Amino acid sequence: MTIQKILVATSIIAGLAPAAQADNGTAGIAAETKTLASSSGRTDGAALLKRGRIVFLRCRSCHTLKEGERHLTGPNLHGLMGAKAAAKEGYAYSEPLSKAGVTWTEENLDAWLTSPGGFVKGNRMVFAGLPKASDRQALILYLAKETQ
Repeated sequence: MTIQKILVATSIIAGLAPAAQADNGTAGIAAETKTLASSSGRTDGAALLKRGRIVFLRCRSCHTLKEGERHLTGPNLHGLMGAKAAAKEGYAYSEPLSKAGVTWTEENLDAWLTSPGGFVKGNRMVFAGLPKASDRQALILYLAKETQ
């Protein structure tokens, strides 16, 4: 299930999306989310977002999420999904990351969050990574929502 589908499903489940939206190609997303939830032990997309927010606590000492917030030890992550890596103005990125040519997709973020040092060798991010796939999935969903 893609992040976009999870976001729409979460909105539908939470009652935040208009009913008509479910008819625009997303009718099966709520059911797909429930399938994901039952297979992952989560109750719904909202629980996945909540887990992502909790996992982000590990990141917030170095990263901010909202537009206009300052860079910390790491760059501000606003507009992350679909953005080129090492492209935020006002932040000094490592040369390896600047030259990597990475675009932040769900797959690339998953690989990065698994092992930043393994994904782009020589980058300066000192975070060791998230070994649990469920934590990475929840964090990616949360980042996709919070950095729009």
